[in-house]
Amino acid sequence: MRPDKSREGLYLALLAAALTAGLAVVAWHEVRHNTGDGVLETALNIFDHMQGVIVFAGAAIYIAVEGGYMLAERYLRRRYREGREDGREEGLREGRKEVAAAWTAWHQRMLDAQSRGEPFDEPPPTLDDTPG
Repeated sequence: MRPDKSREGLYLALLAAALTAGLAVVAWHEVRHNTGDGVLETALNIFDHMQGVIVFAGAAIYIAVEGGYMLAERYLRRRYREGREDGREEGLREGRKEVAAAWTAWHQRMLDAQSRGEPFDEPPPTLDDTPG
């Protein structure tokens, strides 16, 4: 099965947004609350704290995207199955109406011919004779 490119794009876009937000929060926290260290120490601390953000965001977004697609696929399969069943039932009803109409028309033609005293040699309708 081919991978879904839109799913990959959604994952990457959400991951980029989450990592950007995570970087902003970690950097804000490090700059705001750790004022005693230098630029290099601040950058290293931000890098250290981002590791957890990367792992958490990657896993959480993967689960959300794949779970969302799994639930959507389950919903669409159920709707397809229900639609197919409804269509089958509707088709059977219409088919029965068509067959009944063909038999009623044939019977009426037979009665009309008999009332006029004419021979009636038309064969009864079959499924091949009904429209549709």
